[in-house]
Amino acid sequence: MKRLVLPFTLAVLVTSCACALTAPLATALLSPGDAQWTTQTTGTSQNLWGVQFVDDHGGWAVGSGGTIVHTADGGTTWSEQPSGVHVPLYAVCFVDALNGWVVGGGNTILHTTDGGASWTQQHGSEPADDYLSGVSFTDLQHGWAVGDYSTILHTANGGTTWTSQTATGTWDLSDVTFLDTSTGWAVGSGVDPASPGGVGAILYTTDGGTSWNQQDSGTKQPIAAIDMFNQSLGWVVGDGGTVLRYNGSIWAWHTLASHESFADVAFYDSLTGWAVGATKGDQSGGVIIYSTDGGNSWYDQSTTDKALNAVAVTPSGRAWLVGEGGAVYTTDLSGPAQPSSNPSQGTGVPASPTSATASPMPMGPAGKGNGTPWSLIIGLAAAGVVIGAVAGYVIIRAMQRRGQQPPAGPPAPAGPLTPPPPGTLPAPAAWRPPTPPPPAPGRPMAIPPGPAADAAATRVLPPTEAGTEAATQVAPPLDTSGKAPDEPPTAPGA
Repeated sequence: MKRLVLPFTLAVLVTSCACALTAPLATALLSPGDAQWTTQTTGTSQNLWGVQFVDDHGGWAVGSGGTIVHTADGGTTWSEQPSGVHVPLYAVCFVDALNGWVVGGGNTILHTTDGGASWTQQHGSEPADDYLSGVSFTDLQHGWAVGDYSTILHTANGGTTWTSQTATGTWDLSDVTFLDTSTGWAVGSGVDPASPGGVGAILYTTDGGTSWNQQDSGTKQPIAAIDMFNQSLGWVVGDGGTVLRYNGSIWAWHTLASHESFADVAFYDSLTGWAVGATKGDQSGGVIIYSTDGGNSWYDQSTTDKALNAVAVTPSGRAWLVGEGGAVYTTDLSGPAQPSSNPSQGTGVPASPTSATASPMPMGPAGKGNGTPWSLIIGLAAAGVVIGAVAGYVIIRAMQRRGQQPPAGPPAPAGPLTPPPPGTLPAPAAWRPPTPPPPAPGRPMAIPPGPAADAAATRVLPPTEAGTEAATQVAPPLDTSGKAPDEPPTAPGA
């Protein structure tokens, strides 16, 4: 038994080490919290307010001072495109690699048909203190732009002309998205005529904007951005850590942290997406939160030293963030992605409503700070137990073999055992006759000399006067006198 203690201890240690190594490995393999964000250099120090990519290579970001920067290689290099304006630009929307629109201060609308090599101004006669902050196109002809003072503009001819649409109430609108030429949403903040005080505004239309109706947001916080996957699933984010999820009938309210102000949200399928913004208080900077269960739960993924203003995700799962001082960050999710059914919008992803690929396998429920699938962790931990058990068995067998002598030669053939000839096997030099145990007190035991002593046998002695327990002792057989060896010897002359 003692020989097994050390091998067993080593086996336990090996198993523990294997489990300790495999569990973090599971987390490192699939935990979105461990995603690495890579900084990219745009060549501008202007604050960037909007971003969009048409695929994993071509993208645009827009910002203060009329800034437009473009990349054709996934952000490895960025180059500035001349916008012809100096007002801040807040949102960008491309329906393909060539045709796009940008909106900004002074109710400016810019349009390109050559991927941004040249831009023409379609709108911008309003006072410079007015602004458009969101834009969405469903195709080359139909688009909407929204801004402050309840501004909603619509075009049905690619922006050649823009007409105003009205919504009941006074709203400062920050973002807009349309799923098709009829169904769309606009979000922001303002005053609801039906209730006193400011509210987070969610406006909804099913007739292309001819009429707009208000949906109950359940919050008084300003809403900054919206991303809709389909008519029954969408998300909005805003001030005060506000994150809302739409289930087709109501907006469920999730307030994450009062010190965070979210500026944008983007999902690349029905489960996986990001929201970005800025922290408030003494330590200002950027914040990234992430969901893998459709926005039911979120967790902090990363923070930056610069406020983040917009996020864009491609159908393959690659994401870009932009923020103050020209900051750009990117990351890449592995695995297949399900393209969004949402057409192009201000900071969204262009995708055909009819296109579809295999939906990714849902990752396990992710609470804040935990996005690792527990099934993978348990599986790898079980593998660690198996590895430890096998290693322990190998150690035990090795140590057992180490304590055994190898056979001197091949085994003897089977057959009856015969004694060797006399004198061929001399007794070992170190052999001594076995020393019998001392007799029990009061019962001396005689072991007569002679050949009978060599044939000692083991038997159990009865209890003695000095003891109450039977003892196993070596006792010889009867001697030639006929007396048992446990009887006192006969005195001489008796």
